[in-house]
Amino acid sequence: MSGPDKDPAAPGDVAHLEAVDSLLIAKAYSTASRRLRLSQGRWLSRQSVDYGGLSGVGRPRLIELQGDPALTPAGRRNRRNGMVCVISALHELGLRPDNPAAGLPRVRCPFGTPDPIDDPALYTTLGDETKDSRARRCVRIMAETGLRRHEAAKLRREDIRGYPGRYELRVIGKGGVERVIPIGDELADFIRDGQETGYVFPGRIDGHLSAQYLGKLVADALPPGRTAHKIRHRYASTAYAATKDLRAVQQLLGHASVRTTQIYTAVPDDAVRAAAMSTRLEVPQG
Repeated sequence: MSGPDKDPAAPGDVAHLEAVDSLLIAKAYSTASRRLRLSQGRWLSRQSVDYGGLSGVGRPRLIELQGDPALTPAGRRNRRNGMVCVISALHELGLRPDNPAAGLPRVRCPFGTPDPIDDPALYTTLGDETKDSRARRCVRIMAETGLRRHEAAKLRREDIRGYPGRYELRVIGKGGVERVIPIGDELADFIRDGQETGYVFPGRIDGHLSAQYLGKLVADALPPGRTAHKIRHRYASTAYAATKDLRAVQQLLGHASVRTTQIYTAVPDDAVRAAAMSTRLEVPQG
């Protein structure tokens, strides 16, 4: 398990995870981050029942769980991060004397490659009225803003600021970091849909749809093999092709590192060819 988990923790660990949650709140973790870490904590609790629970599980068991061959490198890194967060918090709180997670091996992840969705797939989805209207609405918003699933799920109409010709969208991203995304007048009207306030995707989770459910709606509406995250890759690649400004794209996506932005931005074929052709030598003929 490397992502959200809804099953309960072992009975003996419930109070421990409540204490961990209080510590994460004190450290100003976002609601989404807390939910993720606590779900990973519940999973780890169940995997540690025969190893002393969260307050007793040792390094060998943690390494075994991290090294699950069924996980991708990214999955192993996510699992490691979750275990480090929960076990370190328990140690910090004095609920266990040691911290076996502190020395868990770091996971090397292959440098990813851009995987943008193709425009025909986007237009096909947007034009198919048999698809869920919320999904099609989200597809357009993601395509023109590059929002992550959880950012789109929490989008509010009052997040739009500015005036015609200079509208922008205020977004609270990972780690509670705020960024501003310029948007066009048509998109501003589309997001507001005749209303000035309220969630764009209302639901029962804190008043809005959950990120997981919204992502599933989008994936189900798109052609096979396409996902919401590939729409974000398309936004990054298109923005980079138009500007050749990697730092601007980094700011729009809310990435802490340009290295991450590079994974999202596909370089246009003509740019690659032009770069290669620039190395040609002028060799005399004959």
